[in-house]
Amino acid sequence: YFTGTAQHPPKQIKFDFYYMHCTNSSIFFSSFLRASFIPTPQKARLLQFKGYLDLAMYASRAAPELLLVEIVGYVPKRRGEWEGVFERVVGHEDDGHASKLVRALRHGEEICRPYNNHDPRFRIKGDMWLKLGHM
Repeated sequence: YFTGTAQHPPKQIKFDFYYMHCTNSSIFFSSFLRASFIPTPQKARLLQFKGYLDLAMYASRAAPELLLVEIVGYVPKRRGEWEGVFERVVGHEDDGHASKLVRALRHGEEICRPYNNHDPRFRIKGDMWLKLGHM
């Protein structure tokens, strides 16, 4: 949530380098939660400490205002589905963080889909995942 909403309009949309790591590392929790060798209390503890670390990361970057409207109102320059986003990010010159972010966003969309319309705590909903990918 905070990785995408920590924007500074009217400046160009950017993702904080440190916040990207919070999103990129979230993809591992699907594997952790499926792992039969990790006891349920330890899975809960891993998730709890991931939350603590994400909050510490958010605070360490001066806790910027989180602007959900920046995602809701975003209009992609090139509309399209995830396939087009993946094609563009592969050509993006960086050290791989952008492609990992797009992968984590797509994964987040799939994992959160069952909860999107039923739980108000899930603030990123529906096409907002794809908009984040386009951003």
